Amino acid sequence: MAWHKVAGVGLIICSILLLFSMFEWQKDAGLSSELPPSGERRYHGPLPSEFKSVLVASMECTEDCAEKKVRLDSMLSSKRYMAHVSLDKETYRPGETAYIRAVLVDAANDKLATTNDYVNAKLEIKGPTGETVYEAWLGNQEKSVVSHLWKITSDQTGGEYRAEITPERQGSPMSWRAFIIRSYRQPKFTVVVEFTSEHDAQAGGYGFGDVIHGRVKATRADGSPCASAALSWKAAVDGVALQALSAPAQLDADGAAPFSFQLPTHETGDGQGSVSVSVSDGGDVEGQAKTIPMVVRTLDLRLYPEGGDLAAGLPGRVYFEALTRSGEPVALEAELWEVAVAGGPEPAAPVLALSAEHEGRGTFEFTPAPGREYEVRPLRPAGLPPTPLPVATFGPGVSLHAGAGVFGPGEPLRLTVAA
Repeated sequence: MAWHKVAGVGLIICSILLLFSMFEWQKDAGLSSELPPSGERRYHGPLPSEFKSVLVASMECTEDCAEKKVRLDSMLSSKRYMAHVSLDKETYRPGETAYIRAVLVDAANDKLATTNDYVNAKLEIKGPTGETVYEAWLGNQEKSVVSHLWKITSDQTGGEYRAEITPERQGSPMSWRAFIIRSYRQPKFTVVVEFTSEHDAQAGGYGFGDVIHGRVKATRADGSPCASAALSWKAAVDGVALQALSAPAQLDADGAAPFSFQLPTHETGDGQGSVSVSVSDGGDVEGQAKTIPMVVRTLDLRLYPEGGDLAAGLPGRVYFEALTRSGEPVALEAELWEVAVAGGPEPAAPVLALSAEHEGRGTFEFTPAPGREYEVRPLRPAGLPPTPLPVATFGPGVSLHAGAGVFGPGEPLRLTVAA
């Protein structure tokens, strides 16, 4: 009972001190002590430091509430904070958990917030149409980090979402990070599309004018065939629809059907094409697509002699990169040939064979002969024209060689210069 009396006296003293300090502050600010007819007075501007110090100092309490005094002093400060938001991944499925994290920094000097700053933050999850689908207060600050786990409901609509976090301090900006929720369902049955022609294995792909032969098969989850299911076809290369030589409207009793399409007789682009089929079985619809392996007819082969130029009579290395017109790498296999002199015999054998090692890139080394020219003749993909090599300089020249060309941390760079 005595403790309650002491606590009550303490609260009365705190209230008197607060009222007195506010009265003194009003006089210093030139405000009248009388209220206007509305019964309230509003003051716009920063809170005077004298009032803040009196307010904090008047909180006479035990060590148990010392933390509250620090929190109050921090909340009355003029600091503003920014949140750097991150998630554990960019794409989620309904039913998964999104791990959301934000690092809080002082907006004035980019210094990390400390535990004593007591900066809470508000989290809002915005849906694809901008509506708020979830919100929470992040009060679990650990040093400069606040975090939250959001359990995505199993019926959450798919689309692009935003995790928006705003520090509680007035004037602090909102920061956000976008992520995707992708709906997923178990397919009712499996559709497989395969090509039965041997072009893919023998020639590296189909050429323009070839006929594609293939087979589609559909199987239910219990292993039974989708007999007599309806089919819908779509096949194109570089946006040009293919002529259907055989495209049945339904599967046979085994849930399979053959098909064949005629490729364009002339080059229409980079040879990007696919065959797709939609299977309808008793109201359930599933689809599948397969890329057509096309032989590349145009090649961007870039050759880079080491050191800038080849020098006749001196060993040199050449770096190369093989790309399609759309910038995709090509698994090039080729040979380096010496170009026959006008009126002279054709060389009997290539100088060397070369192949791409990674993403269409590779190297080869040789010693160019004085007065000779060379070219790279592709073997695979087949049917491509040769690419001439830069002509080697004749006379006084310099060759720069970087040895292995790859050096580890701390290893010296060993270069060889020949002239």
